[in-house]
Amino acid sequence: MVSYREVYVQGAVQSPGAYAYHPGLTVRQLITEAGGFTDLASRSRIYRLGENEPSDSRRKVRLDAEVEPGDTITIAESFF
Repeated sequence: MVSYREVYVQGAVQSPGAYAYHPGLTVRQLITEAGGFTDLASRSRIYRLGENEPSDSRRKVRLDAEVEPGDTITIAESFF
């Protein structure tokens, strides 16, 4: 059995935290596992930060982007 590092989701989701990684995991699937978007979540301001990347190197991603083990996905809030 192969074990992977967890992935993390933070920000405007119902249940932020650590989730199990599996090959082919997408941002959309991870958000679904985290209970979905909150009412204030921005559907277009979603960022990915790799495990060993500096915090200022996060980059915008789409919902269909694949997630890698150790990634942190941040869902920004939108007020409109």
